Amino acid sequence: MINFRRFRQIMIIMYIGIILAVICSCNRNNGGHNPNETSSDLPTNSPVATSRDLLTGTSEKSDELISQQLIGIWHAAPSVGSGYDNLFFFYKNNRFKLCYSQYDEAKRVIDISGKWTVDGNKLKLSVDEKTVVIGGELVESSPSSASEYSLINGTIEKQILDPPEIIEYEISQIEKDTESPYENKVMINGTYYWRICDDPDDEYFNSLNEVSEIYLAP
Repeated sequence: MINFRRFRQIMIIMYIGIILAVICSCNRNNGGHNPNETSSDLPTNSPVATSRDLLTGTSEKSDELISQQLIGIWHAAPSVGSGYDNLFFFYKNNRFKLCYSQYDEAKRVIDISGKWTVDGNKLKLSVDEKTVVIGGELVESSPSSASEYSLINGTIEKQILDPPEIIEYEISQIEKDTESPYENKVMINGTYYWRICDDPDDEYFNSLNEVSEIYLAP
C-alpha cells in the first residue's frame, strides 16, 4: 500500500532541490554581480586617472620646467654691442625686471619690475614698480643715433604701482640656437630673446642698465 504522506514529503524535498539548483546556476552565470549595474553605479573615488588629469599634470610639469629654464638674463638680440636692446632679468624668487632698449632714446619708461609666472604659452607679469622719466624735452638725435629723437633734461622717478599692472605675453618653448654664441633662445611677445647669462645678479650686465645721464636735468 502506498504511503501518500511519505510520497508527498519526498516530492516537496525534490521540488525545493530543483529551485535551489536553478538559483545556484543563475548566480554562477552572472558571476555574482547585479546584471543591471552600470558605470554610474561604480565608486566615484576610482583611482584611475582621466585623460584630462594626465594633460593637466603634463602641462604643470611643462610650466615648471620652462620656469626653471628662464632663470637668467635674456637679451633681444644674439649679441650685445655698445648698448643693449630689451633685457629681461628672471630671478629664482619669481621676480623680474625688464629694461627697455637703450637705442630708444625717446622712451619715457626705462624699466619695469615685479613678479612673473608661466601658464601654458603665457608669460604673466605683475608689474609693481617702474622707472620713468618725468618732464624733459625731445630733441633731434645725433646722426649716429638709432633713434630719431632723444629725451633730455628729464627727472628720473621710481613709481610704485598698487594695485600692480598685469601684462600677458605669449611665450614659446626654449629653443637651441647653433648659429649664435648664446645657445638658448625663447620668443616672447613675437620677439626672440637670447640667454646671455645664467645669473640674473651678474654684476657686469646689471651695470649696463644704469640710468644714462642723458635723462638727468642740469
